[in-house]
Amino acid sequence: MRRNKALEIPSSGSELGTRIKWITGLFDNQAKAAEAAGLPLPTFKNQMNGDTRAAFEPMTRLCMSAGIDVNWLATGEGNPYSNESAGPDGLKFDLEHMRELITWTETYLKKNHLPMTAEERGKIIIALYKISMREKSLTGSQISSFEQFSEVIDMIAS
Repeated sequence: MRRNKALEIPSSGSELGTRIKWITGLFDNQAKAAEAAGLPLPTFKNQMNGDTRAAFEPMTRLCMSAGIDVNWLATGEGNPYSNESAGPDGLKFDLEHMRELITWTETYLKKNHLPMTAEERGKIIIALYKISMREKSLTGSQISSFEQFSEVIDMIAS
């Protein structure tokens, strides 16, 4: 069987680019997302903007690095954080832990009278999730209480 071009993720208009942009937001910046996908940044940006079709293999690498279900990227259906998705460290996305971090963040902000925009809160929650999952991959234990959560926040802030 002769393959003339790379297997591509089917596109449904600009929606695919929107999903790629959403996944990119899980990374520190676009360059890191492009690196995870194994693409030069200009090529990655073209795929994200819908200027070129997204190749399957780089988008699979992107999804695996972010713990996102590639089927969700391709179709937009279902949960992006499928239980089948695991990052390169083998850890699956822990939806319940994310919910805990969101609750703890809101509690901490209210307790300390710290106003933040939704975007700022989102960035903090994603950063804390990454810290917690890295800790889990290194020690087998993640942030598991509001007290531990507060200690991490206080360490970061000081």
